[in-house]
Amino acid sequence: MYVLRTRLASFVAGFASAAALGFYFVQSEIYNGNHAIFAQVNKSFKDLEYRISRLESSSHLSVGESSEQIKLGIDEAENLPSVAAADS
Repeated sequence: MYVLRTRLASFVAGFASAAALGFYFVQSEIYNGNHAIFAQVNKSFKDLEYRISRLESSSHLSVGESSEQIKLGIDEAENLPSVAAADS
C-alpha cells in the first residue's frame, strides 16, 4: 500500500508541475500575442491619423494638387517609426 501512495504522490506532483509549466507557457503566448496585436493596431491608427490630418490640411487646395499631397502623405506615412520598434 505504501508503494501505491508514493506513486500516486509522485504522479500528482509531476502533473501539478507540468500543468503549472504549461499554464505559464500558454499565458506568455497570449500576452505576447496581445502585445503584438496592440502594437500593430496602434501603428495603423497613427498612420491613419497622419493621413487624415494630411487630407484635412490639403482641403483648401484644388483636386490635382490635393491628390499629389495625398500621394506624398502616403509615402511619408510609410516612413513613420513603428510602434513596435519604439516599445522594444
